Amino acid sequence: AQSATSAVKDASPIKEKFPLILCAYQGGPSLNNILGEYLASWGYVVVATSAIRQVATWQANKPQLAINEGVNNLEYLLDFAQSLPFADCQKMGLIGVNFEGMSALLFQMKNMQADAIV
Repeated sequence: AQSATSAVKDASPIKEKFPLILCAYQGGPSLNNILGEYLASWGYVVVATSAIRQVATWQANKPQLAINEGVNNLEYLLDFAQSLPFADCQKMGLIGVNFEGMSALLFQMKNMQADAIV
């Protein structure tokens, strides 16, 4: 289902920094864009992973590979977010939905950077 959002493409950046939320959504960000937009409306920078079809197969057959891929995706997102002048990466939360919750937990165990995990 498609729904309208109030996001603005190419909006002018501001000088203030906002807390970062990294999201590992099972199924990709398009399924959870309303949650991301809601969090952004409260002043969070929301950066989400995209779905990779192969990972769905790995979840059933090779779960260790699927979890590792999820951790790598979150590390990539964090590297990307550090390039955003408006993202405060020192104040960070993680969201892991369904299977991706394990990736979020292992990302935190490996990196110890998040202030909160959901």
